[in-house]
Amino acid sequence: MKVYSWKTLLVAVLGGGGVIVYFLWRLIAQGQWISLVWIVWFAYLFVQGLRASLTEEGYEKDQENGRRGEILFRNVFGHRARFMRYLHLYAMVLGIALCCIPGFPWIGVAVICATLIYIIVLGLVLRRAIKKGLDREEPPEAVSGSKVK
Repeated sequence: MKVYSWKTLLVAVLGGGGVIVYFLWRLIAQGQWISLVWIVWFAYLFVQGLRASLTEEGYEKDQENGRRGEILFRNVFGHRARFMRYLHLYAMVLGIALCCIPGFPWIGVAVICATLIYIIVLGLVLRRAIKKGLDREEPPEAVSGSKVK
């Protein structure tokens, strides 16, 4: 069996598999039935990761989605695209770290709530940009807003 993406395979097996084992432990040892929802969700992501790393079709689809995402962010946010693509992750880590401050966990909760609102707004902005065709290599001239002199 040929591996098309070792990185995706490692993330799927170690990350997804580890999370599934953790929630199985919570289900069995602690009896938390809500863990079933998480197990099903991460099992789906685990299978998608295996498909993207072990099949040529899945690998090509994963690469195409990545390219379209990079193009979309570059066309929407310009030179800030690399930062904006991961801003929600930075903000979540900051919010979780702020929750650890003794006596002031509400600051972290506020940052996490603001991040969730940002993710919703970002999804709406990106959906509108996809409808305008900004996920293609060459955006329409009327939409891109950049004029070459």
